[in-house]
Amino acid sequence: NEHLKCVLYSHNIENDEDQINAYREKKSDLKDALSQKFGDSIYYIFDSGSYKKSTAINSKFDLDICIPFKKNGETLETIYEDVYDYFRNEYGDSDLLTGPTKQKVSIGLDFISSGKRLDFDIVPGREVSDYESDKSLNLYVNGTYGTIDELYIQTNIDSQVEHISSHGEARDIIKLLKVWLNNSGISSMKSFFIELITIRAFKDNAGNIPTSLWNRLRMVLDYIHNRVENIQLLDPGKSNNNVAKTLDDFQKNLLAKRCG
Repeated sequence: NEHLKCVLYSHNIENDEDQINAYREKKSDLKDALSQKFGDSIYYIFDSGSYKKSTAINSKFDLDICIPFKKNGETLETIYEDVYDYFRNEYGDSDLLTGPTKQKVSIGLDFISSGKRLDFDIVPGREVSDYESDKSLNLYVNGTYGTIDELYIQTNIDSQVEHISSHGEARDIIKLLKVWLNNSGISSMKSFFIELITIRAFKDNAGNIPTSLWNRLRMVLDYIHNRVENIQLLDPGKSNNNVAKTLDDFQKNLLAKRCG
């Protein structure tokens, strides 16, 4: 238990105050630049990802920024390409190291600011019907990473953030699993998967949750070992999205063995 507490402390993203302040300053600059560029065609730009959900670790961290576009006749692909082209051709920032880089649903940007490496994922989305009332977005899926059946993803990032943030009892275990996976050779799985399966383990063991940090971690490891190959993990932002499908059978089998 003492060792796990030290792991949590040493991987706290707030440990490097200069870096987290650099992230906040660059985030503000990015939001201002995007708001000025896209103006009335977008809603309020907001934080998403593990930082917003308080499950981030400092050994593998980037900051996600979501841009909700209004319906204006443009396709999801056009919106995605417009944001990409803006960073490639117009956005001027001498701190920009690499990028933009096209990813599955986001656009990656890497900065060096005051000697600090800052990684950002910019996620463009378009409202499904009425974003101000339901917060639902469609996200374009870059064809390089998607499939013929996966041209877009419908989700609700606000619901995802609220779901993870509301389960504070699971937060430390999520962070410990991220640290472990990041050092185990199987770190490619999505943070969202780790968050959902940890919360599911807590829910399915309700009334029998251990008190110590190690026993809680052991409970979740046992749960993953026994359940991961057949589990369904429904996206709280869109119930017909099974997040367990982000892992293939080989990855699930490997994870089950490592947790055993």
